Amino acid sequence: MAQPRKILMLSGLQVFPAESGGQLRSASIMTALAEHGFEVRLWSMVGRKPDYRAGKPSECVRVGPRIEEWIDRRRWWAGLQFLAYRLNLPPLWITFVLSFYTPKKLQEWLGWCDAVIVDFPFLYPPIRGLKKPVVMNTHNVEADLWKNRLVARIVATIERRAAAAVAAVVACSELDRAYFGHQIGEARTMTVPNGIDLRRFEGIRTHRKSLRAAFGFKEHDRILLFAASSFGPNVEALAWLRTFCEKNRELLEKRSYQFLVAGSVCKDPFHIPCLRAVGKVPAIEPFFAVADLAYNGVFRGSGSNVKMGEFMAAGLPILTTPFGTRGFDVVDGEDCVMFTEDTLAKVLADSPILSDGARLREMARRALEKNVRDVDMRRSVDPLVAWLERN
Repeated sequence: MAQPRKILMLSGLQVFPAESGGQLRSASIMTALAEHGFEVRLWSMVGRKPDYRAGKPSECVRVGPRIEEWIDRRRWWAGLQFLAYRLNLPPLWITFVLSFYTPKKLQEWLGWCDAVIVDFPFLYPPIRGLKKPVVMNTHNVEADLWKNRLVARIVATIERRAAAAVAAVVACSELDRAYFGHQIGEARTMTVPNGIDLRRFEGIRTHRKSLRAAFGFKEHDRILLFAASSFGPNVEALAWLRTFCEKNRELLEKRSYQFLVAGSVCKDPFHIPCLRAVGKVPAIEPFFAVADLAYNGVFRGSGSNVKMGEFMAAGLPILTTPFGTRGFDVVDGEDCVMFTEDTLAKVLADSPILSDGARLREMARRALEKNVRDVDMRRSVDPLVAWLERN
């Protein structure tokens, strides 16, 4: 590019530092764009709970080279977001508020930028009629995430209107791309998988011995890591896993399997035989060093799981549901080991792969090798970079 293009992302929640899979996708995309030479700004509508408690005002934060984020900390917005969480509702209030009110800082930054990325469909109202290239970054088919039929219909309507209002839609999987392509035409869609910054996992092995000792794990214990945020399907997967461990304690102890759960998927840490959940942690990466195997127990949802890319980047062999593999090129028995709700106990008891260290290491190597273009966001983002440079 002759000179850096200026890109603005509209986000409902503070993105940096990333604490969930959705924030990680957004942060990884914007970081990758900055590394491609773009000037990047994020306008985020709601901040983090500790900052409200500390009385922090709205502010602009320099995140890194060519990246800054405006965090709007108006308390009534935070109150509405908290209420939506408590009622288990999508952030419909964001669409409603932005339909009749555009904050001054957002107006200013919309004037500054050359192109806009709308992160999630709920933030689309301010870009209607904007004479600049606009793309919507999707993390899922949002309507598929809600069991309540009325809520799902409302979300589907917002999703359709948002897709129609932008010039292009970025999906995280080919399945999601097909969904939006059916609505607005395939030519207006592209896929940017849930890649990450592979450098996050450099040097983590130094934490292995000390962390295992801190948790009381024995040297022969085989640790299966489930790293996850408080996303609905993750919460359901943890509840299922807890029941599984209670029912299969004898098998797990005999085989020296210990499940370790890290992240906001567990609000209150707990420890039962063969399962320890530590809750939200300051940095998730060291926990990947503790593990011998990666575990993805998600049975429903949409899009693709960021955790799968993290598992591959960390060099962990993966034990996963078939649903958890969506968006990745993996084959059962070659690049991962798959299980269902009915077969996990049998797989843990009888799979010859899980007792073959050399084969597990080769499996982990193959999984990353086959999927590196999708796992490494600096490569994954290429279609979006090309679109922004054309428009």
